[in-house]
Amino acid sequence: MDWDNPYVTYTDSYIEASWKTIKTAHEKGLLHEGVYVVPYCARCETTLANYELEYEEETDPSIYVKFRSQANESEYFIIWTTTPWTLVSNMAIMAHPVYTYVKVKVGKETWILAKERLDTLMTLLGESATVAGEISGKKLEKTAYAHPLQEKIGKKCERRVVLSDEFVTLEDGTGLVHCAPGHGPEDFIIGKRFGIEIFSPVDSSGKFTREAGAYAGMSVREASKKVIEDLEQAGALAHKASVTHRYPHCWRCKSPLIFIATNQWFISVTKLKEQMLAQIENCDWNPPFAKVRFREFVASAPDWCISRQRYWGIPLPIWKCGSCGHIRVIGSKSELSHSVQELHRPWIDAVRLKCEKC
Repeated sequence: MDWDNPYVTYTDSYIEASWKTIKTAHEKGLLHEGVYVVPYCARCETTLANYELEYEEETDPSIYVKFRSQANESEYFIIWTTTPWTLVSNMAIMAHPVYTYVKVKVGKETWILAKERLDTLMTLLGESATVAGEISGKKLEKTAYAHPLQEKIGKKCERRVVLSDEFVTLEDGTGLVHCAPGHGPEDFIIGKRFGIEIFSPVDSSGKFTREAGAYAGMSVREASKKVIEDLEQAGALAHKASVTHRYPHCWRCKSPLIFIATNQWFISVTKLKEQMLAQIENCDWNPPFAKVRFREFVASAPDWCISRQRYWGIPLPIWKCGSCGHIRVIGSKSELSHSVQELHRPWIDAVRLKCEKC
């Protein structure tokens, strides 16, 4: 180890090396800004990249919820979730276009769920059900439904069933998936596909904003208990239990993470994916299993979120014009027209550049 010149990320030499990489990405058309759903640590108040996540066992609520169909007052779509707080941001229900769904009589109500999940759910609930009919997932498309907590959340919109053959499975749940485009990577994709609002009423400290209605000011994960109580009071809770599962945590502070929609900077890994996969095949791997693991990692890699909040990481070398939105990406200290004590914050924050366009 070169102990006289250690690898320290806050030094100018490290920052300049990173800046050069980011500028190169910009020149190749691989740097972009956008709203995405990303892992977020409310305690550290920053986003994390997918490769930074640490998975540990976490015990969370496991609830089955009734969403009343607008077409029939006694018909309900049954969904399952382990993140009750995200129901505040529910904007759609996902169904699989080729699955067979059943309408079953449970007491005075008619429940709709996937045929293959019926026995499991009834065993769990200790209920008996009479099948009244079958329907394909395709025919459920665009069916409107009412949010069970509409009076609490205040967010009014037309919520409907949408179709997804990639994010709806029969492994667990009911074959109907609650969709909150502002709080799930898969939900976000569906939201963009069908033009659904990316609703994410959560601030940088992980608390609900005023847009969340009665839940405003509450920490989102702690709000789950209140959401469950309100569902129960509204007669919309079919079943509640708990589940222990692997859940992502922050590598810095070990807190459970949340997923929220937020504006960040990305390197477009997806544009390079085919090229990277081809290069993997051209390499010799020792041990051989490393090739398989790395190929799977690259194949499933999303665009790389490189931005962080507060003081985590180094400053991004991106200056954005407040008037016209033009951006300028700096690759080294020599490109700055100002002298700074260090390239790190807070010194770099004082540097302002003249817009080349306006």
